[in-house]
Amino acid sequence: MDVISALFKSLSPKISLFFSFSFLFGFLWSHLKSTIPTIQNMAMGASFSVIAGIGVMTYIEILPIIMKDGRVILVGLAAAYGGITFGICAGALVSEKLQKTVKTTDSTELEHKKNLSNASPKFFKIFYKSPICMGITTIDEGKFIDVNENFIRITGYTREETIGTTSSDLGFISVDDRNHLKQLLIKQGEVNALEVVFHKKDGSIFYGLYSGVIITFEGTPQLLSITEDITKRKLAEVELIKKQKNEQELRIRLEALWKIASMGNETLKTICDYALAEIEKITHSPYAYIGFLNHDESEMTLYSMSPEVMIECNVTDKPIKFPVKTAGFWSKSIKKKAPVIINDYAAKHEEKSGLPEGHVRIKRFLSVPTVGKDGIELITVVANKPDEYTKEDVKQIEALITNVMILIHQKKAEHERKKLEKQLQQLQKVEAIGALAGGIAHDFNNILFPIIGYAEMLVEDFPQDSQYKESVNEILIGARRAKDLVKQILTFSRQTDQKLMPLKPDLIIKEVIKLIRSTIPTSIKIKKEIDPDCLMILADPIQIHQVAMNLITNAYHAIQDSRGTLTIKLKNSEKTDLFHETFIPCGKPCIEPFIWLSVSDTGAGMDKMTLEKIFDPYFTTKPKGKGTGIGLSVVQGIVKNCKGEIKVTSSPGEGSTFDVYIPAIKQRFISDPQAEKIIHARGNERILLVDDEHQVLRLEKTMLERLGYKVETQDSSLKAVELIRANPDRFDLVITDMTMPDMTGDLLAHKIMNIIPGFPVIICTGFSERISPEKARSIGVKGLLFKPIIKSKFTETIRSVLDESKEY
Repeated sequence: MDVISALFKSLSPKISLFFSFSFLFGFLWSHLKSTIPTIQNMAMGASFSVIAGIGVMTYIEILPIIMKDGRVILVGLAAAYGGITFGICAGALVSEKLQKTVKTTDSTELEHKKNLSNASPKFFKIFYKSPICMGITTIDEGKFIDVNENFIRITGYTREETIGTTSSDLGFISVDDRNHLKQLLIKQGEVNALEVVFHKKDGSIFYGLYSGVIITFEGTPQLLSITEDITKRKLAEVELIKKQKNEQELRIRLEALWKIASMGNETLKTICDYALAEIEKITHSPYAYIGFLNHDESEMTLYSMSPEVMIECNVTDKPIKFPVKTAGFWSKSIKKKAPVIINDYAAKHEEKSGLPEGHVRIKRFLSVPTVGKDGIELITVVANKPDEYTKEDVKQIEALITNVMILIHQKKAEHERKKLEKQLQQLQKVEAIGALAGGIAHDFNNILFPIIGYAEMLVEDFPQDSQYKESVNEILIGARRAKDLVKQILTFSRQTDQKLMPLKPDLIIKEVIKLIRSTIPTSIKIKKEIDPDCLMILADPIQIHQVAMNLITNAYHAIQDSRGTLTIKLKNSEKTDLFHETFIPCGKPCIEPFIWLSVSDTGAGMDKMTLEKIFDPYFTTKPKGKGTGIGLSVVQGIVKNCKGEIKVTSSPGEGSTFDVYIPAIKQRFISDPQAEKIIHARGNERILLVDDEHQVLRLEKTMLERLGYKVETQDSSLKAVELIRANPDRFDLVITDMTMPDMTGDLLAHKIMNIIPGFPVIICTGFSERISPEKARSIGVKGLLFKPIIKSKFTETIRSVLDESKEY
């Protein structure tokens, strides 16, 4: 194909249209050969008339073109600038006269014309000045022979840098693209309007519409490459595609956000799984997961993950908990509290910790932490997007996860609300139990009082060597234990004050073991290591009893129906004996001795998550109806009140050990043999007993008459007032029960003292919220006794009040 034909054929459609328009006019060169003067004159007129209408003429030439059928036509070529448009104006005027003239031309001259079309400098004027990027290369090696000015302007390479090199050497076009073009040329003989990406000298790219044809130059086939710069159009197309893609992703995201917002009744797992699937879709990531951080951000727990991960992952051990400290890239986003983008995972990275054998292959990676008011709450990780991750992917993930977090917080708030409601219900139960405990304490103490009172009198009546005396003593021990049990119930229901006193804990622990042994199956062995020389502590004996009872009961429940061993230890110890070096009781180094109570079992044990919650109020691992969840929280409170500490060691399948440390006091326990010998104070005063329980009246009357007192009884407060009013000097002392049907004991005392100011009154109570030692003193009551009353305490108080009243 000749050069000019190739040029015309390869021009872009816009320029070709312009040429087609130009052909209608025809431009002939004014210096046509003398053999065709007529044509010369025609060309001049047409040429200048059209050029003047279009713009300023740059140059005009005429070339002979040999057609396939052998005809020769003359083509006038002109270049002009018109406004801002650059074009090549070309035309042809063919006439019968011209054809005849050419045909009569000497064959030598025709051959000259043909060579002129192939090698004429007139072609190169068009080649160099063309606004299109053009180049001529060799067919075999693809080396540049020449390039036009627009090639130099667009690519940034000089002609010297270009000539003799290939496009691949310059990096102007990729090797793959060049090979593809070469194959098309071999197969089709030409390439028409193929989009190709080209690289400039500065590294930037431009998009071109490439056409290539093989031409003959000086008898040698060459490749003429013509490229129209379509970068602006291409970028507009890319921007349009990007806009359409963004609109589609926005629609998907809005649909996902709407769906998430409507998932309030779904489980947290369902919400997270759905959000993760949408994140995979929006970020075009095949792998993803969501993990939650613990409170101190030291551990991440996998919660939702792509099904593809589980299918393709061949790791033998697939943990769901990962320590942040030793993790790789995702942990960096935790430490920085910012997203981390890795688009070349294979490259060397400082934070890279490697993947276990069998892990899915990672190419790209994006980790996005979600930061709440208390720190990082969760982390979202996606991987292996086909192209690079960008900040736009981060925004997409954050938008979805923000809505997920709203639901999570709503669910947490709902959970807390239900938890508080449950606690409130439990507190109401405790309050109800407390109210019931008060009534039970009053009635039960009235029952215990005669048992203890008559048993004490029997002990006094039996001879020292009587076979019955030991039996009665056992009755007394049981009754007094029942008395302490009532007190423990009142303590638990917060209806009695704590009394810290020096005590020997070994005596209480032995008592608890003895009490609980009958309730534990014989299949469970109890191993005791109780030091009888244990130091004393300052504590409430009822509360220490409660601590031991709770810990031993929990240990028994941990073993439950299986065979096992329950070990109870109580020893004196120094800090270096038992404490781990990081554990310090009372929050400061302990240089004083302390007592150590240890209760361990061979039960099922507890995992780390359970250990973190065991002291939380109302948390329990026991089946419904088997526990309230407040036992260990009460134990912890009692121990801390004693300035002590409690710690737990446990692991699944290996049982549990509870260690209690309470500081010891320097006071020593001294057993006084004379203390057992009690001498009851005697008297002959006149006493009025007031109680609605006849059994209690009979006991107290018998007890006091045996000590020499003159006693009258009355089961009505109203009648008692009348007796005093009728004869104020009839009695030296009134002892009344607090809970009376017609008039309570404090009101009765008030009435009596209105009649006889300063008259001594003692109030006895099984339990009453209306009276306390402070209130009793404030209304003038001389003594307050709590049922069941021990005889020694009863007689001692009576004697003390009577003697005090005589002084006044």
